[in-house]
Amino acid sequence: MTENGKLYQPQKEETTLTIQWGSRVTEMMLLMHTALLVFFWMLGVYPMMVVNIFSVIIYGAEFRVLKKNAGLYLGIYIVEVLIHMTLAIAFVGWSSGFQYYVFAMIPVMFFADHTVRKDGNSSAHPVLFSTLAILAFLLCRWIAQTFSPVFPIPTNIAFWANTINGVAILLMLFVFSIVYIHRILEIENELVANAEFDELTKLPNRHYLDRLMDEQKIGAADGIAEYAVAILDIDNFKKVNDRFGHLAGDQVLKKLAGILARSAADHENVFAARWGGEEFMLLAIRDDAYGRLMDMTEDVRRQLERSVVHFDYWQIVVTASIGVSGTTESLHFKDLTEEADKCLYEAKGSGKNKVIGKYGER
Repeated sequence: MTENGKLYQPQKEETTLTIQWGSRVTEMMLLMHTALLVFFWMLGVYPMMVVNIFSVIIYGAEFRVLKKNAGLYLGIYIVEVLIHMTLAIAFVGWSSGFQYYVFAMIPVMFFADHTVRKDGNSSAHPVLFSTLAILAFLLCRWIAQTFSPVFPIPTNIAFWANTINGVAILLMLFVFSIVYIHRILEIENELVANAEFDELTKLPNRHYLDRLMDEQKIGAADGIAEYAVAILDIDNFKKVNDRFGHLAGDQVLKKLAGILARSAADHENVFAARWGGEEFMLLAIRDDAYGRLMDMTEDVRRQLERSVVHFDYWQIVVTASIGVSGTTESLHFKDLTEEADKCLYEAKGSGKNKVIGKYGER
């Protein structure tokens, strides 16, 4: 967000969401299969020990697969879990609780689909994969109902295996629930940022100012009565677009936006925003808002006048006309902006590149 003119700058992610969360899942699976390898070795269930050796090798290789092909990574992950679960039921029986792992797969599938889509790739087909997981669960149930375990394990060992597997799945579901909530909150923040900030200049827009006015009760009798607004308009902006093109016009807008952002950051209780088109706004609140804003806008005008916008082989010099209005009488924001707009048109009509303000009782 922005505070006292400091810009909101979304940080570019070093790694994609798919790699970030896929790596965490892979690390978790490596630890689990290493523990299961030891568990089956201690029980003397050597076929499952061998299966877990292959599982550890597979997940060790999954880090590289994940970076190259997220779809292949996901397919390998699903196949490994389903095969491991089915073999575990066949070898040590239903009472061991390995069938529980299918329940964690479904939220993992949908989260994987979200991350893959977020990174701009095609769908991970969570419905299809979840259906396969359900069918694998039914297969395991049929195996347990039809055949006796190849390696029956003692009842007390089966009890603790069942308990540990069940708790492990509950913990996984708990973690993924937290992750889902975290991502939802991130998405909400992104939506707010996109709605309240101008994509080109990175300055707040009208929506942000509207929310700020409401939250701070600016201009209200029971809120902040003393405040001032300035509307800045780039002189002859249409001529810049017509002569140099719209890309050059964008650079001019960015130049003024940068000057406004730095100036607002240097002053307490001053906010900069893009008002629309080539118009920008400064909002100052509390002590001597009008006087501070008049001084500040004159400084902005001089900075812009002295600056040069470099575009291709051209050096573009632009100026801005500014209208300022202030009050201490709890005047409505719309009324104050209309007055600042009148001052702006007066500045335009009297030669441009100047600041004209109005302050007084209403």
